[in-house]
Amino acid sequence: MKFLKSFFLTLKGWLSKRQIPHSPVVAVSDNEQLARYIFSKSHFSRQSNRVKAEAYMPNRGQVSVFRIDGLTESAIWGIGDYIALKRERTLYGRGDTTANQVRNAGLDISSDEPPPRHANLIGWPENDKGRHKLIALQIAAVATLVLKE
Repeated sequence: MKFLKSFFLTLKGWLSKRQIPHSPVVAVSDNEQLARYIFSKSHFSRQSNRVKAEAYMPNRGQVSVFRIDGLTESAIWGIGDYIALKRERTLYGRGDTTANQVRNAGLDISSDEPPPRHANLIGWPENDKGRHKLIALQIAAVATLVLKE
């Protein structure tokens, strides 16, 4: 047990020192790529290779995403690994979309750093879980599932 604690503390220290480039601008352009990291097996399907709507359901009126334009795959997964470590969760994959796809579903994207490159999907209808589900279904339908290897 001591070994595991030491290992995770070392890993946490290493990851916290990694430099994740900040987003170059505050406004999120329509063609900008967004990643929704997936920490639950119920939020995706390996068989149909798709992200499920549950991955995009809002919590307190927003959904957390990361702006991944200009990053290598390694850097994109580095962000997800860092978030997984902070939350003490397992990272299974991510759903990639564009800001335009999110806006076509009736939402907007608001930059929300720190952490670097973090943003939120905002504009969810208040107190309307049925509409939340429909919007989440629209976004999930166009999201690309990328599984962690």
